[in-house]
Amino acid sequence: MQEADDEKWIKVRISFTDNAGNSEVVESFEVGPVYTNKSDGGLRLVSLTDTSAGDEGLLQIFDDTSKRWRGVCDDSWDRKDANVACRQLGYAGSAEALTGIIWFGYPPLLFMLDEVNCGGTENTLLECEHAGRGVHDCTSWEYAGVKCATSGN
Repeated sequence: MQEADDEKWIKVRISFTDNAGNSEVVESFEVGPVYTNKSDGGLRLVSLTDTSAGDEGLLQIFDDTSKRWRGVCDDSWDRKDANVACRQLGYAGSAEALTGIIWFGYPPLLFMLDEVNCGGTENTLLECEHAGRGVHDCTSWEYAGVKCATSGN
């Protein structure tokens, strides 16, 4: 259902010399992977365990402005929201809303959506009501996820 991502990490190196001849080099991997070929609002699931099936996990949404995957906060996250997310991912049937997921991954996953409130008929999460892109009051243990019904369920 989902395509594999070709992650490309950007390493930032800053080298400078002051007027006294002192030089310093600073390196950082804070930028993380940057994607140039994803659709704004596209979704993917990140497995929560090594044994998780491909139909459940932490939900990530693509932000075309930053060219990065972002999180969805679990504030107000319910079955209607999960149904829209699973349908957007290509699954049919009902879904289970997963809440209280902690993200330990790298790079740090910022939130793109909070207070998602789908009516149930939307085609994408971006069509649902929400607090605004990047507007949130969430912490690292408030990520939303889904368990999508597969055809065999």
